[in-house]
Amino acid sequence: LWYQGESDAFDSARAKIYGKLFQAWVSQLREDLSQPNLPVVFVQIGPYNLESSEHRNNWKKIQAAQFEMFGQSPYTAGVASMDAMLDSSRDLSASGLSLVGRRLALAADKAMKGEGASATPLPLTAYRQRLSWNHEWHSLDVMSIYLKFKHLSSPWKLEPDQPVVGFSFGSFKTPITKAFVADAKKGSVRLYLHRVIEGPLVIHYGMQPGRANLVTQDGRALPAFANFPV
Repeated sequence: LWYQGESDAFDSARAKIYGKLFQAWVSQLREDLSQPNLPVVFVQIGPYNLESSEHRNNWKKIQAAQFEMFGQSPYTAGVASMDAMLDSSRDLSASGLSLVGRRLALAADKAMKGEGASATPLPLTAYRQRLSWNHEWHSLDVMSIYLKFKHLSSPWKLEPDQPVVGFSFGSFKTPITKAFVADAKKGSVRLYLHRVIEGPLVIHYGMQPGRANLVTQDGRALPAFANFPV
């Protein structure tokens, strides 16, 4: 079990190469122990309350690097901590650690069975839809983004039409006017924007201040990610 990464946010050089260092460490550990299928379960660092913009950016880089480890190996599993409570600017509270501990236990069981890639829900696809309303005096164009997820063994805790918190866009400043679970059984989520965005578009989750809230009924949370293509 591995929970580390906070200290690297205070070293820009290490934050930049965190992903390479982490993957190299896992590979070396398995080689040293002569166990190529050694189960490794890690925690993606979660919420933060850092004053320095440099440290905040480094934190996001580490989260993004850790996200790349999700779903990549049957004997490696990751868990999210975005919804865990803090006890300081970056340390989880007792209740937050207990929450993460339960997720680690479930993910470890998956990794030991060679099912680590499916231990945590992950984004699958995202596509946009243009919607038009024509009225007697004017017409209105808005955009909807529909997201699907994989490895959902149970529905999200949120009911249809209840707000989803945590999504944002890359370089676009357009706010998300509404976000909700579109289909409780399938777990799909729909986002609405008040204008149509043309050209390439990527979406983030858990990269803005505040706790993200997509958690399944069996207690597994969607990890933070950046630059997921729409």
